[in-house]
Amino acid sequence: HRTADPAAHEPRTSSGAAEALREAADPVGTLETRIPTVQDAITWMTFATRPGACGTADLLVLRAADRNVAVRGGRMDVGYSRRAADNWNAVPSCAQGLLRVRLEMADGRVRSLSGAIVDAAPEEAVDAGEAAGYLLSVATSSPEPVALLAMTAAVLAAAPVRSGALLSIAEDARRPDAVRAFAARWLGHAGDASIAPALERMARGASTPHAVHLAAVDALGALGGGTGSPHLARLRDDAPDDRVRQAAARQWDLVRARLPAPGP
Repeated sequence: HRTADPAAHEPRTSSGAAEALREAADPVGTLETRIPTVQDAITWMTFATRPGACGTADLLVLRAADRNVAVRGGRMDVGYSRRAADNWNAVPSCAQGLLRVRLEMADGRVRSLSGAIVDAAPEEAVDAGEAAGYLLSVATSSPEPVALLAMTAAVLAAAPVRSGALLSIAEDARRPDAVRAFAARWLGHAGDASIAPALERMARGASTPHAVHLAAVDALGALGGGTGSPHLARLRDDAPDDRVRQAAARQWDLVRARLPAPGP
């Protein structure tokens, strides 16, 4: 984890903030305790990414055998193909490397966040699991644009996906609908099959916003190997909301079409 040179940001960095920057660079303590000490400045951290993570100047991508999940700003686009990792022309030069997250701080909180894949030395990297945990903590309370990119960076980290944290965000009625829906979609693409029952409950929730209903259905369709198929079939047949039933039927058909044909 590195911090900006205080002299380079003199109009925005007081002597007290400069001291905080030096403390934040000290490896003692966790990222969650060190980064908030940066009051009004820019800091960044670099960490290893999971296999399939790549990016361009303004695009973060998770590639898999049957899909590419691309995030630019607050938008998530998913391309499915049996050869998606080789033929998706949206990212022809998707570079692999470490993920560098830039955080602009104000009063100890993250005001803006951006990320890019960089060619950096491994010794510059912080622990990917710790970085993911910190970023998900940022996503639980930050404004929508920051939260969306924080979740994306956390999922791309070379560490076990913290499905419980993403689920908490998706279920949190205090968070904006767009943030909750984004968390639900990442739950599907993160590939944790154990989360399928929770996604089905989310798709049925009487007080759950419709955007989150549909995101939960999409997430069930995204779970690998057809894991979500039984849940989609139940939602197709008896979900209380007709729009959810229709969405589940579409996802069920798409999942079945992506599964390998049975052998002779």
